[in-house]
Order: sequence, then C-alpha cells, then structure tokens
Amino acid sequence: MPIKAFLSYAHADEGWRAKLEPNLILLQRSGLLKIWCDHEIKPGHEWDDEIKGKLEEAELYIFLVSAALLASEYVYKVEIPIALKRMQTNNARLVPLIIRDCNWKKSEFGEFQVLPTGGRAIKKWRDHDTAFSNVEEGLRKTILEMQKSLLTPND
Repeated sequence: MPIKAFLSYAHADEGWRAKLEPNLILLQRSGLLKIWCDHEIKPGHEWDDEIKGKLEEAELYIFLVSAALLASEYVYKVEIPIALKRMQTNNARLVPLIIRDCNWKKSEFGEFQVLPTGGRAIKKWRDHDTAFSNVEEGLRKTILEMQKSLLTPND
C-alpha cells in the first residue's frame, strides 16, 4: 500500500514545489507514495475543510521549508499542530525539506532530521537536480521503513 503523504508549502514556493514534483511522481509510480497537495482542491469545495481532512488522513507530512512557510499563519496554526499531534501518537511521520535558507533550526522543525542530507537548502546546491535526487532517496528510505513497520506487528 502506498503511504498517504500531505505536501505543505508556501505559495511563494510554488516554483520549488513544481521542481520537486517529478521526483515525487517517481515515488508514486513505484507504488510507494500517494501525494496530496492543495492543487487537488476542486473549484467550489471548501478548501479549509478539505485540507484539514487530508491532514487527518496523512501518514507522512512533507513540508517545503522556507521563511515564507515559517511565516504562514495557516501552516503554523493548522497544519503543523495536526502533523505533530498525529506524529506523537505514532500515526504519521514528518519530513522537513529545506528549500530556501531560513532559520528552520529555531522553528518546530529544528528537532527533526531534514532533507536534503545535512540540511543545506536546495537553493544553495549548485545542481538542483542532485539536491532533489537526494530528497527523493531520503523519502524512499523513510517510506520503506514506514511500510516495514506497518507490516511488522507490535508486541
């Protein structure tokens, strides 16, 4: 079964979300991931209810971290608290992806292992494709670990 993932990003980072998308599609095609982001909200739907519903269903939260995301009231007051609550009850995992330089270590994400490896912002990598490949590999490892723990009964 693919892991249900919720992708959170600031609208100022739409370009970065689009650049990451091919790597996420590769994970989806291999049956590891079912990604959801706000692009899937249909006209006429209540976006707040739909986002909250998807947040409650998600097993993996992927946050594209930048100062714009950290400054978002909606992300801070709605998305992060739901993700942290579900994570604390062992119902989900949270993976911050550092997109642009920001003070993420002083945020709610400061305690988490981040991607790309080493926490270097993707924007600072000379080759963004290499950075996104690093992110894809890190997500693949996380997803496989999550699937393995779902298959292993807890004693």
